Amino acid sequence: MKPLNRNVYILLLLLLSTIVALPESHAQTNEMYLLVVDVQTQFIKDIEADSSSAGLLKSINDLIEHCDPHKVVYIKSPKMALTISFKRLGVDTLSVPELDKRLKIVNANIFLKTKGNAFISKDLNDFLGGNGAKKILVVGLAAERCVYETVLGGLKLGYEMYLMPEAILGVNPEGKDKSMEKLVKKGAKLTTLKEIRD
Repeated sequence: MKPLNRNVYILLLLLLSTIVALPESHAQTNEMYLLVVDVQTQFIKDIEADSSSAGLLKSINDLIEHCDPHKVVYIKSPKMALTISFKRLGVDTLSVPELDKRLKIVNANIFLKTKGNAFISKDLNDFLGGNGAKKILVVGLAAERCVYETVLGGLKLGYEMYLMPEAILGVNPEGKDKSMEKLVKKGAKLTTLKEIRD
């Protein structure tokens, strides 16, 4: 058998690397799970200072359109109230506000959490574990609270955690920026819609 010409060998290597590189970037999007945290009408009203929620919902909906619909997960929180009486001091669940009507719903993967960290939900952990999830992108609200706690919880469990700042709402811009910085220092990665689309 005749040895390959050096130019043919280089051409084959370039072709092979191109073929391998294309599915890899597509595979990253396909293997990433999207957690949409607390995008509920009441919570958006509670922290909305201006029209920032419209931009938030557009970013989240654009992201949902570019994700595998089976890997989109919605996290809801109940409204809680502190109850103080002579008999007891406790926290009561008042209601579970509905997901915002402007939010694109693509499946029934809706899980309830009762604390900031969504990973306290056994049902969520069973779903992610049962599907072999490794990479998780967290969006929603609020950056300083539930998004922060959820990303920390995911990192502790060994997930590769991602954040897309334009799809996260904070109580205020400074608090959001500080939270994003802290999470990146702890190992979370930032991404953009452009990176998800490409």
